[in-house]
Amino acid sequence: MLAGSLLSFLAPLQLFPWLRRNWPALHRVTGRMLILCAILTALAGLIYIALRGTIGGTAMDAGFALYGGLTGLAAVQAFRFAIARNIEHHRRWALRLFVLAIGSWLYRMQYTIWYIATDGLASTPDFSGAFDLFMNYGFYLPWLALLELILFKQQRRERH
Repeated sequence: MLAGSLLSFLAPLQLFPWLRRNWPALHRVTGRMLILCAILTALAGLIYIALRGTIGGTAMDAGFALYGGLTGLAAVQAFRFAIARNIEHHRRWALRLFVLAIGSWLYRMQYTIWYIATDGLASTPDFSGAFDLFMNYGFYLPWLALLELILFKQQRRERH
């Protein structure tokens, strides 16, 4: 849980251009800490799901396992491209990792907003309601899709 908390704290720091520009060593150190936390959190989550499962059963297991796998993949790729000094690919994977790193916060915020707006409509204590089933993927995949669209448009603009 500590690694997950650090992940949520460190990820936004990496986005500040002035940090990268003025203190590149700090950017690298906090980036490595972020990568380590992301990998530890992803592995711990995947192991937990494999051994104990989630409260929401198979549907939640699948959504959260994909989330953990994508988080680990983004962390490894961001690190790999940083070491290779391929800054553009590093940036793209680091942005994906950022979206995934704030996923647990997004999950809580989206549930909070949903409960305030609907009084928990389509959500059940065992996480089997329609909203719960959507949220197994809805707290991270739509945001990743939006990021991919932004990255695609940026890349297209740069080519022209």
